[in-house]
Amino acid sequence: MDIDEIIRIADAIVRTQLRRPLSDCERYVLQGCWHGKTFREMAEERKGWAEKTLKDTGARLWQCFGQALGGQVRVSRSTFQSALIQLSKDPRYTSVVQPGISTMPLAVFPSSHHPFGDRGCITAPARFFDREEILRRIFEGLRRGCSQSLVGGSQVGKSSVLSMICTQGPHQLQLPQNAFILLDMQCIDNEKDFFIALCDGLGIEPPCRGYELKRKLGNYRYIICLDEVEKMTHSGKFSGDERSELRGLASHPTAPFTLVIASRSPLSQLFPDSPEKTSPLAGICHSIDMGNFPPAIAKAFIMHRLQGANITFTEEQIEDLINRSQGHPARLQEYAAELYDRLTEQ
Repeated sequence: MDIDEIIRIADAIVRTQLRRPLSDCERYVLQGCWHGKTFREMAEERKGWAEKTLKDTGARLWQCFGQALGGQVRVSRSTFQSALIQLSKDPRYTSVVQPGISTMPLAVFPSSHHPFGDRGCITAPARFFDREEILRRIFEGLRRGCSQSLVGGSQVGKSSVLSMICTQGPHQLQLPQNAFILLDMQCIDNEKDFFIALCDGLGIEPPCRGYELKRKLGNYRYIICLDEVEKMTHSGKFSGDERSELRGLASHPTAPFTLVIASRSPLSQLFPDSPEKTSPLAGICHSIDMGNFPPAIAKAFIMHRLQGANITFTEEQIEDLINRSQGHPARLQEYAAELYDRLTEQ
């Protein structure tokens, strides 16, 4: 494997495991380690990142690669290349479309890929279905500098929409890929951890927050996508100041941040702050409801996934799948997978 392929596979793994693209700092660490440079040498060549920042970035990457291997393998600086070679054979990562990483073609969805095998966040555009109207409304708001709140039940596809914002956003908004930051709050433990992750995505040496962070952002614009923001309701680990700081960085159309926040409940219910305090997030975010697939869309989804397959569903079977799932995307796919497997075994 050459360095381009290393970057491509690493980006696919990070997108799948952490639901965000590879950051500039992570890409720089991979390139440096590939060429045999020490973290000190990398820090001396690139003054923007301290040696400790680069070491910590590398450690998080090795941990991510280890988790992709099932958590049974300890990946290190000396073994990451062999780990990526092994992971490059995994269809979960060879099938992820990675814009702006390389011109080398990827094998997209081999014929053996299960038509209803997706679980969790959809990161590959070819597997993403419908939600065009929601994406249109989101991008329309982002063009005006308006932050968005995406509200919907568990597993209806909010995380997948955030992933598509980061994938389609550079073209839709004419911004560079590194202007889109996706943070999954499930992977963040506390307020300090949040700002470390945010700075890492921004390519800014952590810890950095408050006015210092605003100063370092300069005149650049970033789209910050926050998934599972319910994590911030844990008062023992989050003070609420982090939300006030986010609001300050996204308070007007020319502010450095524009937010897209995914949650199961409206922000005003999640964070019912007293009127004396600054409204942290709900006051600046336009709410968009995200529900189940309507029956026609649910049927179109099933038919789309069955294209090229040797199995077909009858009208009665499709109607039963839609009725049982009520159009809930995850349940619809789960029930369709069970039917597909049953028919395949016959």
